[in-house]
Amino acid sequence: MKLTLSVLDVTATEVRKVIHQHLGGAYDIRYAESYDRNEQLALAAAADFLWVGWPPVDAEMIALSPKLRLIHKCGVGVDKLDLSAARAKGVKVFLTSGINAIPVSEMALLLMMAVMRHLVYANLCLRGGKWIQTELKGTNQHLTGKTVGIIGMGNIGKNLVKLLKGFECPVLYYDVLRPAPET
Repeated sequence: MKLTLSVLDVTATEVRKVIHQHLGGAYDIRYAESYDRNEQLALAAAADFLWVGWPPVDAEMIALSPKLRLIHKCGVGVDKLDLSAARAKGVKVFLTSGINAIPVSEMALLLMMAVMRHLVYANLCLRGGKWIQTELKGTNQHLTGKTVGIIGMGNIGKNLVKLLKGFECPVLYYDVLRPAPET
């Protein structure tokens, strides 16, 4: 009998194919179709292992999961996991922190540039048939050489600093811990 892996995040077909390619032969893999609480509870109740990124795993969910051995959290932070309930039941919790640091830092860079260039507003105007090039000439900004502030110098912040070097941006940051000098 195969062990059951329940994926609580709603996942795209392409992601499911990759998961099945690597794990399908060893596990009975079940996927959430929604974030409906009852569906999430049912998936957890059947699971030996939970794979979760966004949805919370609370004490009730853990209590209703008699076979649960492990919760695998993709991404940073355990604020949505009831660690006390997991510990009390002997359920191991593993993190894949940093797994999304590069895409998130790239998105942060994209959003900075989009704000500086009024991209959303320009797109909406263009879709509405209005060309606003002249209107934006005095308000658009460029990123090169601008001082950028970063709050938190974890994996995402460090990757963002690397990206900003290409724009010759001085970087100011705040973090509870001081990162290594090469950052």
